[in-house]
Amino acid sequence: LDLRSGSIRRFAAATADRRAGRQVLALRAEPQAIWIGTVAGLDRLDPETGRRTRVLALTGAHSTGAPNQQLLRDRAGRLWYATGDGLFRIGPRSAIRVSADPAYALVESGGSLWIGGAAGVRRLQGDRLVPAWPRPGTVEHFTEVRALAQAPDGRLWISAYPGGLRRFDPATGDVLAVHEMRDIPGSLPEDSINVLMVDRGGMLWVGGQYRGAAVADPRGSRFIYLTDPRVVSGPSAAANDSIRSVTGTPGAVWLGTDGDRLLRYDLARGAFADLTDRLPEPRGRVAGFAPSTGGRLWMATGTGLVELDPALKTMRPVDLGLPGRPALRSITPDRQGGLWLGTSGGGALHYLPGQGRVERLESGPGAGDLSHPNVHAVLVDRRGRVWFGTGDGLDMFDPSTRTMRHARHVVDRPDSLPGNVVRALYEDRDGRIWVGSHAGLSRFIEPDRRGAARPLSFEHPLDHALPGRHAPIIFSLGEAPRGVLWAGTDAGLLRYRASTRSARLFGLGDGLQDLEFNGGAVGRLSDGSLAFGGVRGVNLVDPQRAFDDAGAAPVRLLSARIGSGVQGDRGLWQPASLDLPAGADLLRLQVGALDFSPSADLRYRYRMEGFDRGWIDNGVQHDITYTHLPPGSYLLRVQSTDRSGGWSTRELRLPVRVAMPWWRHPLVLLLAGIVLVAPLLLAGWQWRERRRRERDHVRTLGEREERLKLALWASGEQFWDYDLADGMMYRMLPRDPVGSARGLLSEVIAEREHRIHPEDDAHVRRQMRRHMRGEIPVFESQHRVPGPDGGWIWVRARGRVVERDARGRALRIAGTARDVTSTRRAERERRVASEVLRSMAEAVAVFDDDFHFISVNPAFTRMTGYTEREVVGQSTSLVDSRQHDASVYHRMRDELRAEGRWYGELWQQRKDGSEFLCLLQASVVLDNAGQRGHWVAVLSDITDQKRAEQELRYLANYDVLTGLPNRALLSERLSRAIVRARRNGSRIGLLFLDLDRFKDINDSLGHAAGDAILRATAGRLQHAVGGQHVVARLGGDEFTVVIENLEHAEQAEELARELLVAFEQPLDAGDLRDITISPSIGIALYPDHAETPSDLLKHADTAMYQAKAIGRRTFTRYTGTMDADVRRRATLSAALRKVLDRDELRLVYQPKMSVTG
Repeated sequence: LDLRSGSIRRFAAATADRRAGRQVLALRAEPQAIWIGTVAGLDRLDPETGRRTRVLALTGAHSTGAPNQQLLRDRAGRLWYATGDGLFRIGPRSAIRVSADPAYALVESGGSLWIGGAAGVRRLQGDRLVPAWPRPGTVEHFTEVRALAQAPDGRLWISAYPGGLRRFDPATGDVLAVHEMRDIPGSLPEDSINVLMVDRGGMLWVGGQYRGAAVADPRGSRFIYLTDPRVVSGPSAAANDSIRSVTGTPGAVWLGTDGDRLLRYDLARGAFADLTDRLPEPRGRVAGFAPSTGGRLWMATGTGLVELDPALKTMRPVDLGLPGRPALRSITPDRQGGLWLGTSGGGALHYLPGQGRVERLESGPGAGDLSHPNVHAVLVDRRGRVWFGTGDGLDMFDPSTRTMRHARHVVDRPDSLPGNVVRALYEDRDGRIWVGSHAGLSRFIEPDRRGAARPLSFEHPLDHALPGRHAPIIFSLGEAPRGVLWAGTDAGLLRYRASTRSARLFGLGDGLQDLEFNGGAVGRLSDGSLAFGGVRGVNLVDPQRAFDDAGAAPVRLLSARIGSGVQGDRGLWQPASLDLPAGADLLRLQVGALDFSPSADLRYRYRMEGFDRGWIDNGVQHDITYTHLPPGSYLLRVQSTDRSGGWSTRELRLPVRVAMPWWRHPLVLLLAGIVLVAPLLLAGWQWRERRRRERDHVRTLGEREERLKLALWASGEQFWDYDLADGMMYRMLPRDPVGSARGLLSEVIAEREHRIHPEDDAHVRRQMRRHMRGEIPVFESQHRVPGPDGGWIWVRARGRVVERDARGRALRIAGTARDVTSTRRAERERRVASEVLRSMAEAVAVFDDDFHFISVNPAFTRMTGYTEREVVGQSTSLVDSRQHDASVYHRMRDELRAEGRWYGELWQQRKDGSEFLCLLQASVVLDNAGQRGHWVAVLSDITDQKRAEQELRYLANYDVLTGLPNRALLSERLSRAIVRARRNGSRIGLLFLDLDRFKDINDSLGHAAGDAILRATAGRLQHAVGGQHVVARLGGDEFTVVIENLEHAEQAEELARELLVAFEQPLDAGDLRDITISPSIGIALYPDHAETPSDLLKHADTAMYQAKAIGRRTFTRYTGTMDADVRRRATLSAALRKVLDRDELRLVYQPKMSVTG
């Protein structure tokens, strides 16, 4: 096969008698000869003459059934031939058999020849073969060694057919077996390997008997992958593989899974132990580990805090003294021996083991509250500050001052937090705080003393370190070694070097368990390496193993298409240059880098020197297209990235020449220019002479009068000539009866009495005298004269003295006059309109059809801060707000163009960056021809109005004191809950709570204390029932709780018991920290007791009073007999009241007598 032309030449067998001579098993190409190994023997082929000579004939029984042969010339120049009949050394005139044992593979390594065959792998020492693998006394399951290959690190790869691969180290004799593992992605595809090859990029290629070819890095993956193969299948199989927490102890790795399992991996034995059954009941997911005293570990689980003894493998639940079992999500120790715990839905806890005391930080709208009840990550930095990564922002708590600071994403602040869901926090060895969120990686910028009160600021290094990529979600953070940050993301494992501000993402080809890692699942092992947990297992990060390999591969031209033809798809290998014929309007190229590493993430860029100004980033695309390249010589340069992500220097350099068409040859162009220009010059000279004679002739026929007439007609003015001697006024008016300049007629009117409006006469005469005396060079006046319809019109007259007598007195004045009545009217209207716009309170802007400002009124300046000079000519997008997507403004402008008007509310942005909500009314303004001229927009600032509406809406639906829904909102939500329950066939429970003896506390301690108790009661209720139930305050000391999706009535009673237990702890009501108050609770159920909100409230109220009647601090469920008791008491009370009103009671004395005295 000639790679330059694509032609194939056939060579006949050395002997034509047998089929064995045509079965080629080995080839070796050398400058003077081609060596061909067949079943029949070894042939030598002269490629120039095509002559083929038999060098060695194989006659043994093993040669026919041999799977393959191999030819190799060693460094000493000796040619070796491995066959089923043994190993031969081929000399100039003879072949010497060194061994009669079947040999199928050869490789030279370390100055020695290694032979693979039925006996394994042997090394040639002198003329003797020494066994190398398998070692004496060891058992290996294989039939024969079919292939050998040497990796760049010097180790040998052995095809132990059909028993997989072996990696053999010639220096130490160490052997690593590699087998097919069906459950592990990226493992060996099959154990029956026929062929091995190491390419120029150092990659190991394997050819299997059944599943084709595969490629791998012979050094192994960058990251160790740990997974438990014993995981049983079933609905929780994926959760059992997903690692939620990880930590290290000497010789072991501890793992918590999303399937509530606890595993221990023995690093020395390479085995997993399942310790799930030792977890305290009820079991919960192990979400985090933290060191305890005496080598023990704290475990944050979904059902509370547990202490683990790694040596004894015993576990002890820790009672935090809280109602219920808090679902812990994150954990970290502080320097005082305490623990900070993040929860799911319950804020944060500070636990002091020595005192057994727990402090709770809850979420809420206050400045000292957490931003969100879900705390994903907790960090205590060197200064003692506690950082909380929550579901809605980052919080920094200073225990010494008891102050809380918050950081959230702000649209117009680039240094704000990029996203509000914070999943990871880490302080590196240099004291820098790193934040991982759903929007990427951020570093906290420590403020100086002057900026201590400013908002928390951050920088986002991945914006520059990973250009052209979306920032990955950062789930976990670690450091190894110092200054190198590792992060588990949703796109693989990220490494960031702070010193060089460079980042790299590692993928599946680097040995990762999956591209998805889990939040907070990172731990440091005893040897300093890191462990990251993901959805399919654990990856160990050894900084020494996570090497950078540039692996620069050459870039090659794969195909070239010129115009509609193809050059290179058939037979083209690497042309020296590309020649494009004249007129070729299309050049399509396909390039590729010869890098087949599984971890390669190739990107391309190209540049046509002489045509392109700079490099063009082609991403991952292989195709390059140019159209209409001008004639000339160019150099095409193509580069790809290496395995470290940098641009490789092994680039493709291909000269490209575009032929010039014959008609663009300089001599042809010069001749054509002469032929074309000569007639043009002659014709031009003749035309010029003819025009000169015509102009002279026209001038002699009265050019002056004609031009004047045309000028007057075109300008709409009339010519006047005033004879001062006889008082005659001559006026010349052009008439156009046919409507064109060709039919112009001149009408001269002579009048002795020229009428001027009495109010303007004195002004006209004064101006005339000033001009005749020479005070002003030109007579100019605007005054009124009679019009064609008899009314007065305004004219603007201009003229000068054209004739004087011998003594210099003026005899004639001539000039022009123009009707300016409509102009003055329009000017007056413009002045009125301008004054109206200037006095308007609303902002008014005029803009053109391209939405560029033409003018604005002062109210616009007051509203936006932009002066008219700053906005004129600028796009109206200058005041667009970031609260709306750009598509909102595009749709508004499209609708405005289509409909001619637009009305609605929009957010706009002032010059200082602040934003305001405005009511915008825009409409088109048509010109005199009815065409769209420009647009007018009126803006009204309604920000305060909308804010007031929101406040009124809040006051109408929420209790001001506690922030809970009031009676109106409760009724609405209860109605909706009933509708849902009726549709789903479920139950609703309504708990009616009344505080026992609250009136006595309120009267004794004051209303301020009562209000504080009510607020604390509301908080205690919300914390006790959670966010899934509705808590409302009806008024006074009455509260309600709505419970949806009840399966049975006992669930409502269970919640009532939990509420009574929750109120056993004293309330934290400001300064009143020892107040304990209990509620009485009434329970009513839908549809058991009522089907309307009002009836449910009434029955729950009745049940509550029954609870108070039987002794308070208890609960009762509504029954029908309660209404009868209530009616009986009401009847008795009414009867007694009437008896008192009618004075029907009397006192009767009954003496008691003693009969004994």
